[in-house]
Amino acid sequence: MKSKILILVLLTTNYLLYAQTNGIWTQKANLTGIGREGAVSFSIGNYGYIGLGMDSSGHDLNDFWRYDAVNDSWTQIANFGGGTREFAISFVINGIGYVGTGGAVITNDLWAFDTNNNIWIQKTNFPGTYRTFATSFSIGNKGYLGFGYDGLYTHSDFWEYNPVNDTWTQKASLLGHSKKSAVGFSILGKGYVGLGSSGGGGLNDLFEYDPLVDSWTQKTSLPASGRENASWFVINNKAYIGLGYYNGSLLNDFWEYNPITDSWNQITSFPSNARTGAVGFNIANIGYVFGGLKSTISFARTNDLWQFDPTTTGIFNPQTNPIQTINITPNPSNGIFKLTATPNLNLNIDVYNAYGMIIYSTINMFNPTIINLNAFPSGVYFVKCYNANTSKIVKLIKQ
Repeated sequence: MKSKILILVLLTTNYLLYAQTNGIWTQKANLTGIGREGAVSFSIGNYGYIGLGMDSSGHDLNDFWRYDAVNDSWTQIANFGGGTREFAISFVINGIGYVGTGGAVITNDLWAFDTNNNIWIQKTNFPGTYRTFATSFSIGNKGYLGFGYDGLYTHSDFWEYNPVNDTWTQKASLLGHSKKSAVGFSILGKGYVGLGSSGGGGLNDLFEYDPLVDSWTQKTSLPASGRENASWFVINNKAYIGLGYYNGSLLNDFWEYNPITDSWNQITSFPSNARTGAVGFNIANIGYVFGGLKSTISFARTNDLWQFDPTTTGIFNPQTNPIQTINITPNPSNGIFKLTATPNLNLNIDVYNAYGMIIYSTINMFNPTIINLNAFPSGVYFVKCYNANTSKIVKLIKQ
């Protein structure tokens, strides 16, 4: 019975930390902007990006924000170039974020965000029917967009975007399975679309798209309530999916999907208000969930941000040896870094490049320990130090 007890602790930082038996949720800094549902999100390097959506008064938004995971802080960036909207789509190709479609006045445009110059650049419009509540993801150097709602009908068509020549190509439709407000993600070169609604109640199905043969395969359905406007992120080749709306109810359960075994595992439920229309992203294999509609009575939309770490299991007691500081010297360095943790804990280390790929790992590190990146190019890297009770991420720079 003790393993099923839930603990909710108020930390001295005024952040909340919550744990059950499968991963830990930690509350992070609230967005300094307006609460919203139906935003878009993506991540590039150590930054998460969120924007657009609908506020608590029902007004669409066009602002955009960057979240810094290292400093747990928000910075407002250039407003979206295509105007206000909610329930748009997004994907990332080669470090460029793309956002399009959606809106109360339904659109078909596509925009690319230049992170270096903080500007939005319009690209070729999506050639399918204007739509909102569509689904998207990227695989390799291509983006994919489909499904959604045009104001009258849900759709099952599917399109590929090539950023090199800024063109769209229609691909195989998921015949007989039109839907809107679905989840969409990619893992190991395959795309996945599932849940959502076909106009009636929420669905719990899941389909896999193989771009090499341009075909769809049905996979194991979510063993829980169907839902629309769920939230999701991907960590270590597994998808984490939860929240959403089903048959008049807001949901707070969360599930892990493993595409290799085609199986689902329920994980720690979301610790705050049940909600729909929240968005998720991944930084250095840590998941984040932002915002959403938390009441179908007051229609309140929230601006809170929650972090999920799947590597930490069991009941977590924040009084038991949390990492206080991670000191890396010299930083910047030509490739050799000395890492010291306080207090002296038994920690594991993962080092990520700017694209979120693990390039170096060690378990049960000596304290201090040496990280050797001589074999890797100059740039920004992120070090995650963790054990069963705690984790911390710091940035290092190789010159």
